[in-house]
Amino acid sequence: MTGSFVTAWLFALVLVVCLGIWAYSVVDFGETDERDMRTFTKEVWGVILIFGCVFGGIAWLVGGRPHPPGVRRRSSGHR
Repeated sequence: MTGSFVTAWLFALVLVVCLGIWAYSVVDFGETDERDMRTFTKEVWGVILIFGCVFGGIAWLVGGRPHPPGVRRRSSGHR
């Protein structure tokens, strides 16, 4: 194996993983009701996902996606 062959396969692998994350985020976003979104409106998230590509997809998974049922949210108040 030559170095360029390994580099090409590594690039292809990273590209497939990034596209997979983005595609999953877009589909998940499309199936989510706006009332369940944690931060922005549906229009804002759509712009972030389309123009933000992979970074927008990661932002959706981290900050916009609804909490799964049964997951207790942290309260902002002190106890």
